Amino acid sequence: MKYFICIPLFFSLFTCSPKTVNYTLVNNSGRDIDSVAFSHAYGGEKIIGFIKKDTVDGLLYLFKGDKDGKFTITLYTADTKKTYPFGSYEKGKPESDGYVISILKDTIVVKTKK
Repeated sequence: MKYFICIPLFFSLFTCSPKTVNYTLVNNSGRDIDSVAFSHAYGGEKIIGFIKKDTVDGLLYLFKGDKDGKFTITLYTADTKKTYPFGSYEKGKPESDGYVISILKDTIVVKTKK
């Protein structure tokens, strides 16, 4: 019976389940944004056609790894491209489970979700 309990515990320690970071993105810039790109060392995500006063919820996946780094968000409009850092992860583990990101006219405001 001891072996039966130890085997599931052993496999649960070494699974490759991705870590996720959820986000809420709010467009308070007063203008439409052509696209928004999130990036990090493990990949990224892109949202196309983000209209003013819109809100989007999503997930960023950090697959098992040991990298350190930061998240960035890049805003693309017809005439500009702006990139902002907004969070970090250490050894593949994010500092927060989620973020609320408000896009303003000339900056972004980031709050951690609790």
